[in-house]
Amino acid sequence: MTLFCFALAACGGGGSLETTTGTTKDKFELSISINGIAPDQSEIVISKDNQGELVASLTKNGQPFGGQLITFALAGSIGTLDPTNGTAQTATDGKAKIKLRAGSAAGASEVTAAFSSADGQTLNQKISFTSNGDEGDNGGEQGALKLSLVVQDSNGNLFDEQNPVTTDNMGIVNATITQDGVGIQGALVSFTTQFTGEIKPATPGTAITNSQGVAKIDLAPGNFKGAGKVIATYAPVNGSELVNETVFFSSGDGAPIDQAIATVDVKILVGCNADWGNNRDSVKLDPTSNGCKVVNRVSSDSIADIYITATDTNTGDGFKNILVSAETTLGKILPESGTAITDNFGVAILKLQPSADGGAGEVKATAKGVSKSTAFEIGVAEISLDIDNGLPFVLDAQGVPTDKNQPLAAGATTVITIKIKNTDQSLMTLPLEVELTSGCAQAGLSVLDEKVTSIGGIATATYRTKGCNVSQGDTVVASVVSGGSAKFIETNIPVSSAPVESISFIDATNTVLALKGTGGQGRSETSEITFKLIDSVGQAVRQARMDFKLSSTNGGISVSPKTVNTDNEGISRVQVNSGTVPMAVRVHACYIPASQIPTSQLDDVTCWKELYDQCKANESAAVRDSACPDGKLGLVALDQQIITVSDLVSTSTGLPDNNSFTASPDIINAEGLDYNGVISNITILMADHFNNPVPDGTAVYVTTEGGAVGTLDGAAFNPQLECRTVDGECKVQWRSQDPKPFTEVKWNNTIGSLNPRLGAVNCDPYFGQAAPCLVGIRNAAYDPLGVPLGGRATVLATAKGEESFVDRNGNGVFDDGEFYSSFDLAEAFRDDNENGKFEGNVDCEAASNPCSSGNTNGGQWEEFVDLNNDGAHSPSDGKFNGLVCTADAEALGKCTKDLIDVRRRFEIVMSGSEAYYRFNIAKASVPGIPAYGIAGMPADCSNYKITDKDNIVRTLLTLEASESADYCDVAAVDLTPVFIHIDDDNNPATPSNNDDNDAGNEDNPVNVGLGATTINFYYSDLYNNSLPAGTSVDVAATNGDFSGRDTETLPNSARTTARGFSFTIAPEATPNKKSSGSVNIKFTTPKAVISQASLVVLDAG
Repeated sequence: MTLFCFALAACGGGGSLETTTGTTKDKFELSISINGIAPDQSEIVISKDNQGELVASLTKNGQPFGGQLITFALAGSIGTLDPTNGTAQTATDGKAKIKLRAGSAAGASEVTAAFSSADGQTLNQKISFTSNGDEGDNGGEQGALKLSLVVQDSNGNLFDEQNPVTTDNMGIVNATITQDGVGIQGALVSFTTQFTGEIKPATPGTAITNSQGVAKIDLAPGNFKGAGKVIATYAPVNGSELVNETVFFSSGDGAPIDQAIATVDVKILVGCNADWGNNRDSVKLDPTSNGCKVVNRVSSDSIADIYITATDTNTGDGFKNILVSAETTLGKILPESGTAITDNFGVAILKLQPSADGGAGEVKATAKGVSKSTAFEIGVAEISLDIDNGLPFVLDAQGVPTDKNQPLAAGATTVITIKIKNTDQSLMTLPLEVELTSGCAQAGLSVLDEKVTSIGGIATATYRTKGCNVSQGDTVVASVVSGGSAKFIETNIPVSSAPVESISFIDATNTVLALKGTGGQGRSETSEITFKLIDSVGQAVRQARMDFKLSSTNGGISVSPKTVNTDNEGISRVQVNSGTVPMAVRVHACYIPASQIPTSQLDDVTCWKELYDQCKANESAAVRDSACPDGKLGLVALDQQIITVSDLVSTSTGLPDNNSFTASPDIINAEGLDYNGVISNITILMADHFNNPVPDGTAVYVTTEGGAVGTLDGAAFNPQLECRTVDGECKVQWRSQDPKPFTEVKWNNTIGSLNPRLGAVNCDPYFGQAAPCLVGIRNAAYDPLGVPLGGRATVLATAKGEESFVDRNGNGVFDDGEFYSSFDLAEAFRDDNENGKFEGNVDCEAASNPCSSGNTNGGQWEEFVDLNNDGAHSPSDGKFNGLVCTADAEALGKCTKDLIDVRRRFEIVMSGSEAYYRFNIAKASVPGIPAYGIAGMPADCSNYKITDKDNIVRTLLTLEASESADYCDVAAVDLTPVFIHIDDDNNPATPSNNDDNDAGNEDNPVNVGLGATTINFYYSDLYNNSLPAGTSVDVAATNGDFSGRDTETLPNSARTTARGFSFTIAPEATPNKKSSGSVNIKFTTPKAVISQASLVVLDAG
């Protein structure tokens, strides 16, 4: 064993080693001692009675380093190691221990401890000793005691080179101890090995004799091939040790296969017999027998064997059943995986398929991470080619084949066969790649296998026509590369053309055209229509004539040209040119067979029967119709016509007109007064005069008085001030935020505010609380004593378009007499105060202070769209404005071609979340009982009271004046019966309670209390607007018999008046034993804000 010392200090008593792993620098230190004595301290003597304990101490960065392998090695034959493999692992204290025995040879020697770090560097430490050699073999005899030793296999055979110890043929060590020839039972025998082999179990390596005095233990082959020695030792209680030894031969295959090191060899063989590997697991393959020859030159027309051996460097034996791989720089390894498994002798066989190009290359074989390469060169073989197109020959009249092939029908398939031959005309067995091409294949008119590989010298390729129509046939060229040069051969395939099958409409660049003379940016007056002519096998028909016409030519719409030849892709294109009348048309396309096209340039042929009849009737006319040829016009027979039509192409102004413009929010009364970020989606729909949707991409501009409006979808970089239509529709979003119009305190416009113009509260209070106005707050837009309405945002949507008109004569354009004043539009404006008049031309700094709360009508901030750029809001002009204005009507001053802003405006209410309410009752609903002297409800809405028979005053209705003279507000209803006595005999001299015919008997009293009573309930938000859409209203009564709605969900509404409903409360048919309760009304908004309203209900229980 050769050891290397990496640091000078490491060759003495203590050694160190520094290594770097990544960014960490580690320091290892190793020391060695025998029986606690370090090197250079004193002489160390080992004997049979004073065995040595070798201790190696390892530290890492100053700390004990456990779990590491330490290898001990003797410098010569002095002493022995126990165990003999000389390895031990450090414990947690960093120490590895092993026995040093005296052995049978006396003298001085040294032992080395070695440690290898993770990066492969080795740290060594040596120590010297002297052995007395008194542990030698004493022949196993001492007086009457005898130790005999033998090692055999399971069949009783000794081990030698022909019968070595292997992992499959383990040794059995028999040590027999006798005294005077009688076996000693229960004696402990220890066993060790030298040079190779391993006692199993190695620890403790002992066995006890049986009744015959025999101790048995197993012997494994160990890691090294060669002769080894087993030493048996018996130490009697009284007496000297008995030592005996015997030899054996080991295969050394005990080393783990993953740790064994391989030697790889590779050879290239040719000429091997086909069956040379049939018995390879029993007899090792010989690369020089069975016809094999080791070469470094291979012919391109033959396949060589790659002979690879993988040998264990320890044992010299082959590795069996391991994976071997090979790769080459030239040619191909077979199989394509490039791998094989070794046989019982460590031999793997792969194939080398040479390249047809020739040249020099290298094969590299790899096993167990070890590689070996060998170079070779390829000799090029001469080849010749034959080709057959696979088509049958045409037969003559006698049925004898001629030299002409039958044409290949359109869409049909033939198989082309190429034969590759050696110089002796035998087929080349080596696979070669054949490349094929043809003119039609390159043009996409036929399908041809581009590359095929020969098998046994024959390659086949499939050829199929896809519309190839070549009069001289399609020439197919096949090429094979051999020796760096290509061999070529060709064959001709006569083909038949496929008949035309159909016409396919492909697309139209524009499906909606602007009327003639009205086109512009984004609105085209033309559309390119594309068709494709297809044959019966689905392929394009090239250079074929197609004719075209329109389904209608009303208003001057036209198609040009009327005749087109298809291009190389079978495509024909024509252009539709718009006319002056809105309509939808289709383009008709027809195929004209070449066989029916006249040879004379004066004649022509058509598919269109109406044109044929027109020209036929015009043949004798002095002046021929320009659509007719100078000669004769033929008609393609109906049963031969191939016709299709395009999709519809519509002609329109492409502009919205005002009465086809719609804009609406999905939530009108959004909960946006007290909350920001509430969204209402606005949908805008537009159509033109003919109520066809406007073209995609038409822009709509949206603005608002309050909140924010735009494309608020969370996506970045959207145009915020406009939306563009798809199918005549676009959507934007309104969001609640500032500004919130007229919601500042200074406007005095809440239901409970003091109106400065009236000097009174806007809405009559309800028992001291702010309550809604039944008919709305006075509106400053119409009432000089009113205030501007709060929490209402006007939204304006506009788009460039036309005014509306009535097309009385159906010509699609505007003529005199087709316009009405109701269609006439002023410039669009945002009507903030909802009165239909533009009132934004106000100077708020004027001395009259027109924008103050006491003066404003709510329109001072209205803005308009200045269409004519004159800086002022312009009224309607009395004319139709739109692109379909005719020249005659324009000359009469009845119209202009100017565009206007079509528009819609609507309100989004920023509803408050808190409900305000009032209960009231019609005065007429409680008329009293005049016959009994019971008056009705007081005109001044004081409490409604009745004095009962016991002269107790009962308050049945708690009232106060309401905003309407016909109603009173009510806070409580008492349904308790009120009994009175009435004057039955009309005699004031008799008491009213005892005036019937039976004097002395009291009369039955009469109940004059309330019966079923109808109550009205009204509610609104702070600005008398409706509560938010989606608010739930739930009604429940805890006393009295209630009749009326019990729940509702508030709809969309922009109303300015209070919303309400009525219900009836009546005395209980079945008493509930409660004298006090209420009618409770609960409001829950979409934001889960809850408000409560209650009317007290009393009764007798």
